[in-house]
Amino acid sequence: MATVFRKLWSLKEAYTKARGDGLGFKFSRCEFALGGGRHPARGEPHKKVELASVRVDGAARPEWRFYIQSLRDDHMVSIARGPPADAVDALGGFTATFRQRDVSEEQLREGHANPEPLFSMVRVEDLLPAEAREEVLQARRV
Repeated sequence: MATVFRKLWSLKEAYTKARGDGLGFKFSRCEFALGGGRHPARGEPHKKVELASVRVDGAARPEWRFYIQSLRDDHMVSIARGPPADAVDALGGFTATFRQRDVSEEQLREGHANPEPLFSMVRVEDLLPAEAREEVLQARRV
């Protein structure tokens, strides 16, 4: 049960962040269905990520695709892919970074068909240059 909760929570987070409205979107408006099959992972086609679908305000939203990956220690990561036109951007700064705001249905299907990259968990110190890493590790020991 806890694993399903984590999957659903990560899907809601992915969807609202992909749209751009985050916590401004009431999570109760969306309902996710798990078990939508498996999708190949980029660079490792033998590995698959789980698919999910969404209904918003009771209506199916097939233009949105969701990819769920399990990480170690029962962590989940979800990716949401949808039409750029659905982005919520009150100030225009987010959508100004888009290469293309309007995409055709064909382009959207092509994007959904792309293999999903695999994620891996790393520690903060793994992201630091070697000289800074040792300093952080020493500070933790104190």
